[in-house]
Amino acid sequence: MISKSWEPPEFIARERIIRDTEDVLGMADIPVRKTEDIFRIHTLGLDWDIGVVVYEPADSARITVDPDGKKAGFFLLHGGSGDFKHIERVSLLLASKFGYKVIAGTFPGRFCFPDASRDWPGDTIHADGSVRTPIWKQAELIGADEYEV
Repeated sequence: MISKSWEPPEFIARERIIRDTEDVLGMADIPVRKTEDIFRIHTLGLDWDIGVVVYEPADSARITVDPDGKKAGFFLLHGGSGDFKHIERVSLLLASKFGYKVIAGTFPGRFCFPDASRDWPGDTIHADGSVRTPIWKQAELIGADEYEV
């Protein structure tokens, strides 16, 4: 016979959500280190540079471990046409409040290699309907005339 250990409640009152949120935000902050990992993969006959941002406790001894003593973490991937910055708040929350190592990934072409801040200029869709040109490899920019969407 299988015993149930936990089931999510059917309903959570707004007041409970607010109280739980305040409890988490009131927890002491764990100092966090933010680093980047940029690597190249070769597939489909092409090279692709992938950039991810890693958020983790600055003191590696504070990284959360599972019952077997293995480090625990999350791999988060944004949706849509954005980049890792769309999941930065939750990445920082998991690392700074719970001690998880978090890797915030982004899809190929969506990491702004040329700008040290990783901020993209403008919007993802321009006023004329054209889209922002992805950057597939560091130091290799392509023009809108070199691809079709």
